[in-house]
Amino acid sequence: MNPIGIKEVAAHAGVSPGTVSNVLNRPEKVAAATRERVQRSVRELGFVRHGSASSLRAGHSRTIGLSVIDIGNPFFTDVVTGVEDMASELGYAVILGNSAGNAAKEERNLLVLSEQRVRGVLITPS
Repeated sequence: MNPIGIKEVAAHAGVSPGTVSNVLNRPEKVAAATRERVQRSVRELGFVRHGSASSLRAGHSRTIGLSVIDIGNPFFTDVVTGVEDMASELGYAVILGNSAGNAAKEERNLLVLSEQRVRGVLITPS
């Protein structure tokens, strides 16, 4: 089964793909009735935004990276919990890396975060 795309949502809602894009990215620019019709089509069709494609176009994602030295240390457990809570409130997800005090592993983790186009990185360096 092919995933539902913006074109299918647009056809279902009777609007242009550009209007669907505006509803998803700049909803304040779309009239309330049109916005509600598009949002209803999104729900009915089960449309799920392609996060990788959005990140590629924007040059960043809705994720932040967090690299800690030792996730088993209760201090870092509290740090991770606080970061995740705040990120969630702001609409971000967190990608966690545990370096275990190993500089090479930390460097690899940072490379992966960069490849994922995270919006930012919080780090407790080795």
